[in-house]
Amino acid sequence: MFLDVEMPLGSGFDLLDMLGTASFDIIFTTAHDRYALRAIKFCALDYLLKPVGVTELREAVAKAQRQNAPVAAQLHTFYDNLRERNGPAGKVVLPTMQGFEVVEVARVVRCQADDNYTLFVLEGKEKILVSRTLKEYEELFSDYGFIRIHQSHLINAAHVKRYIKGSGGYVQLTDDSIIEVSRRKKDELMKRFHT
Repeated sequence: MFLDVEMPLGSGFDLLDMLGTASFDIIFTTAHDRYALRAIKFCALDYLLKPVGVTELREAVAKAQRQNAPVAAQLHTFYDNLRERNGPAGKVVLPTMQGFEVVEVARVVRCQADDNYTLFVLEGKEKILVSRTLKEYEELFSDYGFIRIHQSHLINAAHVKRYIKGSGGYVQLTDDSIIEVSRRKKDELMKRFHT
């Protein structure tokens, strides 16, 4: 189903509420609503920005056909995040080879690039390999306290235990991993911690 976010007699979300449990794929279309877009991205539903181009339309349909996550679970996560409009997104749907995992964003300690995959390391040293690039998650988590400190590493600033000086330096995280900070990213890290 292609569903507009804002319509004359209500929103696409209102329509979904009336339909109840969805058993079909949904591709949202919108011209604006930045927050709704973020909520959609966090729950792994797809969306198209208006005006819609042919290439984007084809890619969205192909993605919907490959979708592993049940729509009901995605929508539940989407609504949870939409309700937290004034705070950080609560959960993110991570697509895996076996299906998907719903994870609280605050539990993510770090993300590590692995070719076209991203390795998520959570509290308790739990690891999840996700079939998306680190760049996608850098953009998605940009307003949620995550910092790209190296070409291969995105960290959650809330999980930094200490910084160790060096040419770029190193950070130690709450999972006791020690990650190198690239020289180019050192200033950004220092600004984040106001040093």
